[in-house]
Amino acid sequence: MRENVARVRREQGLTLRDVADRLSNTERPIAHNTISEIERGARRVDVDDLMALAAALSVSPVALLFPSAESAETAVHATGFGEVAASQLWTSMHAPPSPETANASWWSTMIAPQMDEQPADLIARAITIVAQGAGSFKPEDLVNLLVPGTSSGSSDGDD
Repeated sequence: MRENVARVRREQGLTLRDVADRLSNTERPIAHNTISEIERGARRVDVDDLMALAAALSVSPVALLFPSAESAETAVHATGFGEVAASQLWTSMHAPPSPETANASWWSTMIAPQMDEQPADLIARAITIVAQGAGSFKPEDLVNLLVPGTSSGSSDGDD
């Protein structure tokens, strides 16, 4: 992230003080010397810092988090993901903000790879579960039933 903050700042022709000035009247003021520490890797960044810096630089927080890549196939490394294709990491970082906003494309991209089934088989299984009269489902209920290890798929009322 530190390299991206420095790169975006420089691309916009901003100094450390310019960014600090943009943040000075916000909920998260960050001094120019602190921004320098962030860019040098001498200071860790929390989520509030990330959001403030993204707002000050007028970019998405994901743009600051995402490792630099020459193409979608370029292997990139990200904590928790290991080394993956840039396109795979980008898809993971752009997951819907809630289960309600998930669509079929997102499910087949994000959930199906966690299973041994192909997306068509996953969708068929979801339709079967619903058709068996198990009631109305919220998206997270289907995930609990379809993704191994998230739930037993049954409720005994001991919740």
